[in-house]
Parts: sequence; C-alpha cells; structure tokens
Amino acid sequence: MKIHVTGWEEREVEINLPSSSFKVEELRGRVRGRIVLLKREERIEAEGEIEFTLSLTCSRCLETFEVHKRERIRHFFLRKERLPKEKELSSEDAETTYYEEEVIDMLPVLRDTILLSIPLKPLCREECKGLCPVCGKNLNEGECEHVKKKEEEIDPRWEKLKALLEKEE
Repeated sequence: MKIHVTGWEEREVEINLPSSSFKVEELRGRVRGRIVLLKREERIEAEGEIEFTLSLTCSRCLETFEVHKRERIRHFFLRKERLPKEKELSSEDAETTYYEEEVIDMLPVLRDTILLSIPLKPLCREECKGLCPVCGKNLNEGECEHVKKKEEEIDPRWEKLKALLEKEE
C-alpha cells in the first residue's frame, strides 16, 4: 500500500485490503481501517486503527476459533537521507521507517501490527479445560474416565501421609 508524499500536508487513508495482501496465515477476511497521515517538519506521522479477524488454534484444546481484533497504529516515516550513520536507538526508533523516492509503504507497518497482535498461547476461552493427557478427549465437552480416576488416585509420594490421616480418624 504505497502512498505518495507530495501535494498534501494532512491526508486520511481508508484501508480495505484482502487478507492475501499480508501473507499472514492466521488472517481471515479483509483488513479495514483508517489512517491519518500528518507531515510534521521532516517526518510523516501515521496514526489510526485497523480491524481484522484471526483464525487461531487454542493451545489447550486444539480447537480452531476466530477472534475479531481492533489495533491502534502509530508510526513515523523519515526520509532516508536523514538516516544517521551511527545512532543509539530509542523506543521511538522501533516505530520509525525510512523512505525514499517520495513514497511510503504502509503494508509492512500494517502487517507488523497484525503479527504482533497474535497471542503466543491463544485460548478459545479463559476457562478452557484442555485435553485429557491419556486419551486426548476434549474436556470442554465433558469429563472422561481418566480424569475421574486421576481425582481418586493419590500421588505415591503422599500415600504415607494418607495412612497417617486415616489412623487419626
């Protein structure tokens, strides 16, 4: 999504791109949003919001689920000529891209925003029970015989303590 930087001081850009533009496997449908670009002295500020849908696999029960996301974007563009030879990086540098030939490319910025919104351990819901470690049954759909047995079983390291408790009773 290339944008020419000449002929404007402030510009609003509508985003309505297919998921195939981003090469992000989890992305579904279209990415929609609005970005406002402002020229400030030697830099261009991009600020806005995008909405998209991700198809994720729960890390506990392995079920596929979709989640709708809304993410804020704030990014800066500087001319490549302004790129210093050596510089100590600041937090603002992580949000800065250098451009040349009077064109900025928003696609990598949008893609990075989408990728950073994907959780490391996605959950279909916070109280997901996961899978039985013995038979692999999805415990969200009901208990299995292994879970019931597990609750009745005692770790062998604690059996002597159980015997002491039974003597006291």
